[in-house]
Amino acid sequence: MLSARLTIAALLTGAGLTAIAHAQTTPSTPTTAPTTAAPTRGPLFLSGGQPTRIEPVRIARAIFVDGEVHRVGEWLDPPSGESRADGGRIFDCFGDSNGDRFMDDATCGLGPGRWYFGTGFCNQFVSNDMTLHPATDTSAGAYAADIEFAWTARGSGTSEQCVIGIFVEHSDTDACEPDSGGWGWLFDFEELPQDTAYYANLDLPFGDVWELPPSGKGSYMFTYLTDDGNSWATCAQPHLWGASNNLGADPNNPGEQGEFQLDDLVPPFGEHDPAVECRSYDFSEDLLCPEVLGAMIQFWGTLRGPGTEFRVEDGGNGHWYYYDPDARAASWFEARDRAAAVGGHLATVTDAAEAGFYLSLIDDLAADETMYLGGYQELPAIEPDQRWRWVTDEPFSGQYWDSWVCDPNRSQPDDAPGDAEYLLFSTCPGHNAQFLMADGPADSGGLRYIVEWDADCNGDGLVDYGQILRGELADDDGDGVPDICACVADFNFDGQVNTLDFLAFLTAWNAGDPRADIDADGAVDTLDILAYLNLWAAGC
Repeated sequence: MLSARLTIAALLTGAGLTAIAHAQTTPSTPTTAPTTAAPTRGPLFLSGGQPTRIEPVRIARAIFVDGEVHRVGEWLDPPSGESRADGGRIFDCFGDSNGDRFMDDATCGLGPGRWYFGTGFCNQFVSNDMTLHPATDTSAGAYAADIEFAWTARGSGTSEQCVIGIFVEHSDTDACEPDSGGWGWLFDFEELPQDTAYYANLDLPFGDVWELPPSGKGSYMFTYLTDDGNSWATCAQPHLWGASNNLGADPNNPGEQGEFQLDDLVPPFGEHDPAVECRSYDFSEDLLCPEVLGAMIQFWGTLRGPGTEFRVEDGGNGHWYYYDPDARAASWFEARDRAAAVGGHLATVTDAAEAGFYLSLIDDLAADETMYLGGYQELPAIEPDQRWRWVTDEPFSGQYWDSWVCDPNRSQPDDAPGDAEYLLFSTCPGHNAQFLMADGPADSGGLRYIVEWDADCNGDGLVDYGQILRGELADDDGDGVPDICACVADFNFDGQVNTLDFLAFLTAWNAGDPRADIDADGAVDTLDILAYLNLWAAGC
């Protein structure tokens, strides 16, 4: 909490910031005020139709601290249109099986299946634990938020201003731990008629983000406010969904939320007392829904890997690389096969920039340590330095055999020990910022390795693996190869294998396009026509 308070103090004294508006700790009394005893769940109802979709008229950055909501800065115009920023799902309890970036319409939660409590149930402040997709780049924040949720306004009059605050708590929480604070946004929907169900699908302005818990675990919360966000709504309640990923069971929906939800049912509002306000909405015994219900939100963000891009704008080649310091292979062949199993290959080194990038990846590599690289000596070998090849069939110049030589009395390759026909990448003794390439035996034992991805199966100029990580290409079987490229015979990627694919292949074959190297022997020749015809006739 200390860091949050220091941040607020800095904001208050910063130049150009507006005054802070905050939620009153003693708001107007709800229509049906809950008692101090543990409230009952009340009767649960199934919504008979689709709630009314509404859009905010303005949004603003905010922070939640010690039961108060503070608006930070000016109100902003909401983004126009319904486009979604690029990114991957990092917390998604709802599911998106059709890839339209909106939550699925399924039973026990979506479409007409939204559950809610009776008219006397008021719940102005809801919170639940969240665990993000393990590959989330938390430093980048959730730069797109697909937050389709529903609520029912139950105010004391015919209409009431509706300001909804959504926050992310940064602490590593356990189930039903009281909230301490978090950054988020306010969404102002102006005055809304009461006794009506609404839903919204919200985005942030381009370039703005939701800050995420650095550990990847925390909680999300949302509040129902009024009066320009300065006090709690008279009475409101979220609708509840049931989804298998409520407990992290659905592999297609990354992220998990806890089984228990904190509901602000007991005054003072803005505070959660787990003893009386923590509950599980498990209605499976009543056969209402097979899953635990909850008020759930969906976030989009940036996934960090596994893998690191050697970006073109940084002087790189656009390829992706992955180095796991804990992964060791007993032989060069095992390392090669592991790389291929995830759609990549053992890394090659074709220029000094790439070699330097490797050193940045393996900054924890000990001095005088050796790794496998994707080079080998084609048999029959001409020792010590002839007939070397890369696994990718890139030109092998051998220019790095003696680059930054560690020992001037040695040279590489030296065919030692015997049958040293596989490529190793070694740091220099006493200096892990220098390297050399050396030949060694296939079974050099227990060595690390780097996986490289450079395939562009659909010819769009982007490495497929990066597009998979960004959610642009599907890879349902997790093999590192886009699903659209799994069928080689579907040469034009239209989802069908027909004459158009054969014509597209012939065009590529006549042009010597590397994509026409169907048998992957490094040459585009007649054998590739025969290989493609066999696949085409088989339908894939």
